[in-house]
Amino acid sequence: MTQTIYVNPDASGTGTGIDITNAYTTLSAAIAELVGIGTLTEHIIINCSSSAGTADTTSVSPSGIIYGAYEICIQGDPVNVGGKYNGNLNLSTSHYRIVTGANVKALDIGTHFRNSSIVIDGIQGQNSGGNVYNPCFNIQATIPDVTVRNCRLVWGSASQGVGIGSPITTVNTTGDVTYENNVVVGFRHGIRMDPGASSAGTWNVFNNTVYEGTFNIVLNPAVGATGAWNLHNNASANSATNDLALGTMRGTLTKTYNASDRTPFVGDTGSVNISPGTQSTDHAAAWTDPGDAAGEDMSLLDVDSPLYQAGNTISGAAPTTDINGVTRHATLPSIGAFDIASAAFDRNASGTLSSAVSTMSATSTVLVDASGTLEVAVATMSATGTTVISGAGSSQAADAVMAGDTVLIQIDVSGATQAQLSQMSSGGTVLIEGTGTLVSAVSTLLGLESPRTFWFAIRPTVRGLVRDIKRVVNTPLEKS
Repeated sequence: MTQTIYVNPDASGTGTGIDITNAYTTLSAAIAELVGIGTLTEHIIINCSSSAGTADTTSVSPSGIIYGAYEICIQGDPVNVGGKYNGNLNLSTSHYRIVTGANVKALDIGTHFRNSSIVIDGIQGQNSGGNVYNPCFNIQATIPDVTVRNCRLVWGSASQGVGIGSPITTVNTTGDVTYENNVVVGFRHGIRMDPGASSAGTWNVFNNTVYEGTFNIVLNPAVGATGAWNLHNNASANSATNDLALGTMRGTLTKTYNASDRTPFVGDTGSVNISPGTQSTDHAAAWTDPGDAAGEDMSLLDVDSPLYQAGNTISGAAPTTDINGVTRHATLPSIGAFDIASAAFDRNASGTLSSAVSTMSATSTVLVDASGTLEVAVATMSATGTTVISGAGSSQAADAVMAGDTVLIQIDVSGATQAQLSQMSSGGTVLIEGTGTLVSAVSTLLGLESPRTFWFAIRPTVRGLVRDIKRVVNTPLEKS
């Protein structure tokens, strides 16, 4: 079974968490209820929303320990409410968010969850100031499985702190850790991973957009760590020092189809260099409105973005939807947290536009450019007929060869039939008027033009044949 607990900073009811009206006003209070239970007996969903846009300003840091082999999902309202996030990196006031001050973790699951798997889905977070390594979402515990997805984290001041991860403290988990579809901006360390000596699980970092950090993505396994670290389809750019910082590798590292404007991913399978030229120009070609201000928009510009359908699904990499629930391409997901809805064109793995041809039917083809503008509309009417029309769809010419060059129909621009000339065979011609009425059926055989001419041409031959037949008939048979 699953129990749902509600959090709403704007709730004015009983504060029991039974529904939105009577919700807890802080996530911290909801977690405290779980601590009070002690050992869970069912799965828990904590549904967080903000009906009037008020931020939750209370740090979530449980004072006790929660036991029980069940999943706890801390779920933001974008999962249930239409619209979700735009690409803007400012926190959305129409969705639930935790905003804390200097040296205060927004969400600290620390060592408080012993057996329960944790999912953090669609939560916005912001903290600021103070310790260089103070994390916004602190992932530091012996937890079976941890998933952080569809979250947006913003550092509120100078580039300090850690977006998702640990404050340079090892995380010991034998389970799996997954960070996917997150947007992390402005932290000293955007996503930091410090697998501990007893870590033997799989750490998957898929389709995140990490921007304007000092070190955007950090991986530093401790001595003894034997897990697998998979980095795929991430967009890491505009860092002050490094888009990817790697410590001494223990375990197995695989990194493919990532995009950056620095060197760590260059040379990897499917890597994309976001900034081969001028960074500001290149970033503007990749994202809708990138820049140095907190209000930049990191959604993909359009299907010409070098990130569009440039990813891959190696080893199950890539969530099936993006941060906003947009369905990704089954085999060519875009790189980063955002994808494009109802994109009409496919790119190959290198990001090159593979095809901008839309087939209208089995016998009709329309050519359009990458933006969807009709360039040329050439429609094949049948296997042996072609109609040429302009970009606007107007008929320019309709000369159709209907069957093996044996029939030619001439039609004007309006589609009216001008002439129907049907050649029946290599030696015969039938003329038909535009309405299809038979005008003349003069058959030419043996290269001649009329039956009369034909008869005079063959009469001597016929008479000779008749004489020969009579001679044979009238000749007496020899006696044996």
